[in-house]
Amino acid sequence: MATEKLSCVMPAGAPNKDERAQRPRPLHLRAHHLLWLHGFRGLGYSNEFAANMRRIKQRLEQDSPMVRMHVGPDTICRACPHLATRAECSRPGGTDRDRAVVAALEIEPGTVKPWPWWVRQVRARIGPQRLAEICADCSWFPLGYCQAGIERLHEHREGG
Repeated sequence: MATEKLSCVMPAGAPNKDERAQRPRPLHLRAHHLLWLHGFRGLGYSNEFAANMRRIKQRLEQDSPMVRMHVGPDTICRACPHLATRAECSRPGGTDRDRAVVAALEIEPGTVKPWPWWVRQVRARIGPQRLAEICADCSWFPLGYCQAGIERLHEHREGG
C-alpha cells in the first residue's frame, strides 16, 4: 500500500498567522449607534462621551474600519456616565433600539463588515419613518438630530 505524503499548505493569498495578528480588531458598535452617528452634532451625556463619539466618528469616516455590530454597550459607551457595568447601561431602551436596528438591517448580532457597508445598509433599509418607529422613546429623538442625519444620508444617495 502506497503511503501518500500530506502537506499542510495554506492556499495562495491566504493570510498567515503574522498577517492575521497585525490586522486591526474590528470596532465594536452597538446597533442603534449606527443611526446616531449620522446625526451626531458634538453633543452627548458628558464632554468625555462627546469627545469619544467624535473620535470614533472620525475614525469611521477616515479609515473605513471593520465594524462588529452588536446589541449592548460598545466602544462609544466606554466614556458614558450611564454605563453601569461593561455590559449594561443604566438608561432604558438602548438594548431594545439595538434589537430593532438589527431586525431592520436583517443581520445577526456580531456581524462584521467594513464601515461603508453599514452606511449602505442604513441608507437602503432605514428611512425617516423607520427611524421614528425605532427611536420614538429615545430622549434625543425630539431634538431631530438623527432624523436630519438619516435624511442627509438619503439625499446623498439621490444626489450621487
